[in-house]
Amino acid sequence: MCDDLSKRQASILAQLRTGMTPLNGYLHNIKAVKSNLCECGEAVEWREHFVFHCARWTEQRDILCVYTDEDDFSRLLGGKSATDTDD
Repeated sequence: MCDDLSKRQASILAQLRTGMTPLNGYLHNIKAVKSNLCECGEAVEWREHFVFHCARWTEQRDILCVYTDEDDFSRLLGGKSATDTDD
């Protein structure tokens, strides 16, 4: 999966996988911003909110859904799901 990514894309994927993202939830934890809330005002801006729920990204999410039916965050990012076997 990662072999076809540019350096920038691979960096973004790594940030999403580790949770060290430029999203307010993380930035607030490291005291880089005052609020952990998303600009939409609906929730804390964590990875899952950003990818699955934020109203600001509905159009992009609709495009993503054309290519995947994943609702498991880890699997969506190329990882294993909690329900996957070790095989």
